[in-house]
Amino acid sequence: MKAKQDLAVKNNVTWCEIISRLHGCESRVENNLWGLNKKAPIYYPDVITLSTEVHTNELLNFIGDTQVEYIKDSYASLQLEDFEVLFEANWIYHELDGKLSSGNGSYKKICSDEELLRWNIASGLEGVLLPDILSHPDVSIYANVGEVVTNGFIVNCSGDTIGVSNVFSTEHNSDFIWTDIIEVINQNHNGKHIVGYESDETYIEAVEAGWQSIGSLKVWKLKGI
Repeated sequence: MKAKQDLAVKNNVTWCEIISRLHGCESRVENNLWGLNKKAPIYYPDVITLSTEVHTNELLNFIGDTQVEYIKDSYASLQLEDFEVLFEANWIYHELDGKLSSGNGSYKKICSDEELLRWNIASGLEGVLLPDILSHPDVSIYANVGEVVTNGFIVNCSGDTIGVSNVFSTEHNSDFIWTDIIEVINQNHNGKHIVGYESDETYIEAVEAGWQSIGSLKVWKLKGI
């Protein structure tokens, strides 16, 4: 199980780095820690742990005098005094099985700035996903077919691992989206592992749709912000 979680963590770091670079941040990796040279974009962590073996002193030394407000504790293994838990979540996993169904034509890839703007408004990510993301070779942004965006998600590929993030639906009954995601990926991407993380109701919906829970994580927030 940990091997699958390691894949999910590695892919998520790749995704966070893609977004951070779009916002002019540079990353560094030391002692199983990933971090940035300046404040991360909104909704993204300043530091990510890459192993269960990270010690508090190593983390504090890594942070130094940089501006760190959010830490993604990828294995839920930290105990921090100056931070509090913002939320807990679960890593999820699905194998790429190559099976297609008639429902996989109900989504399209976002290709224009105008489409991205509508997607950002529907997902609440205005100002986060910048237009340059559309030209990244490893990233695909999907939305339902139609003028009004009601369902969407992002795919980022790293090696044989496909990460899924920013899953959303404005429809009342949205549990179908987790099987839709598998169908879209089967049709459009090559790989072996599909990973992501979710919490609360969306996590339950994913598991009920056949995704596997492979480990837990926490996101810590600096106290007082």
